[in-house]
Amino acid sequence: MPDQLAKGLIWVCTSYRGFLSTAVDNLRIPSFGQHQFFLANPVPELEIALAAYIKVSQSLSSVLFHGTSFDHLHAILCQALRVCSGTRLQSHGAVWGNGVYLAEEAETAWEYAAQASWAANSSGWKHSAYVNHRVLLGCELAGERPSKDEICVITDPTKIVLRHIYSMPPKAKIPQAKDVRHAMQSSFASLRSGAL
Repeated sequence: MPDQLAKGLIWVCTSYRGFLSTAVDNLRIPSFGQHQFFLANPVPELEIALAAYIKVSQSLSSVLFHGTSFDHLHAILCQALRVCSGTRLQSHGAVWGNGVYLAEEAETAWEYAAQASWAANSSGWKHSAYVNHRVLLGCELAGERPSKDEICVITDPTKIVLRHIYSMPPKAKIPQAKDVRHAMQSSFASLRSGAL
């Protein structure tokens, strides 16, 4: 792993103080490339809330995706995905109202992932192979998706838990949800049950 990426991930892990690990074995989704990570212990309150929602609704969870950049990753890890609509932290429009915007298809979320604002101008990243990488988040949503639309607006972020992090170059081939959904749901269930 190149020195810059390793240093960045070490800082994230040290300040996050959670368990972020390289995805291996059944947590690795081959179509998402080489740089995959998973969160074994996201924000504890969210994990508890998610389990309660799933138990009450007596349904499986849903796999959804969120696109972001490296400069937003630390805040998402520490504070989870939050509703930022109408604040200075809002990155894109809120055409479907306030909430956390997630997509059924990874490729749709990928369109909203952006290069980190500091990466291109930083002397430490300028010549790195990761300067243009974007971040795609694999999320677990308690219960069924609220609509059949491609974009889901989740107004209650306690129903979302971040599970997978994929760092990919801008020209990456993004897999279709139908090809990765089952593998991701299996990994979600393993993480929730404490089997991993």
